[in-house]
Amino acid sequence: MKIRAAHDFDAPVDAVEAALLDPAFWAQLTLPDVSAPRVLAADADRIEMAMEWAGTLEGLGRRIAGTDRVTWKQTLRLDRSRHTGRLEIASEVRVTTTCRAELRFEPIDGGRATRRSLDGELTVKVPLVGGQAEQRLAPGIRKRIDDEAVALRTWLAR
Repeated sequence: MKIRAAHDFDAPVDAVEAALLDPAFWAQLTLPDVSAPRVLAADADRIEMAMEWAGTLEGLGRRIAGTDRVTWKQTLRLDRSRHTGRLEIASEVRVTTTCRAELRFEPIDGGRATRRSLDGELTVKVPLVGGQAEQRLAPGIRKRIDDEAVALRTWLAR
């Protein structure tokens, strides 16, 4: 299932990219129904973190995951010279669930602001119900990406 999003930030491209690779940004991030991210690794062009769903899974989600505890690893890689990147999210439940997205950072407003575009694909590899699971998961993933963007705007404004 396709996942697309675009977010504008009142900061130049370099500042947005630097913030997304800053472990301090992720360490202070608070999202609804998600535990605080744990930064696992970071360097000049990549950051990897572990996250955990703090809400309650019900119905199909619980049957597919086999547990209420859903964790995932999120890896962000940026090519700062080309202003592109890749986001990879992989679940740590009994089925293979991945979300892979290409990122593009474009200067807007004369370079004083940035538009980040995300174009991705969510895949749940479960026979017969994978598509249904994707339809249920996609809105939550989109919301989390939107919530991260709100937090990033706040971070950049400080």
